[in-house]
Amino acid sequence: MVLNFLKGFTVDGKSRNTNFKDKIKKGIKLHTIRNDSSNRWKAGNKIHFSNGSRTSNYNCFKEGVCVSTQKIEIIDRSIYVDDRLINETTIELLSENDGFDCIDDFWGWFDKYSPFEGKIIHWGGIRY
Repeated sequence: MVLNFLKGFTVDGKSRNTNFKDKIKKGIKLHTIRNDSSNRWKAGNKIHFSNGSRTSNYNCFKEGVCVSTQKIEIIDRSIYVDDRLINETTIELLSENDGFDCIDDFWGWFDKYSPFEGKIIHWGGIRY
């Protein structure tokens, strides 16, 4: 299954480069958070990490396997993983393992989607 990653995003009117491609290749980005209303992501699914999905610039830069998933809910800067409220330290770890350079970038991305319900798709083995 294809996981497409953006090369950049905007926080507070400032452009940020995600560097997700390099972070995935180096083993720094260990999971991604996605809406999965169709419940299609499951342990054992093959992952095609890519940029430019559904364009002529499609680039599959790595292949992997989903090792596990966890339910995630983000509501007003509170995060529940598998229905458990996680603390600030764990939120910072989650943000870092999701590839964000700082917690402000993480919130800059997810604040616009709150409330959010989806899955953490793990390929790095860590769980919360």
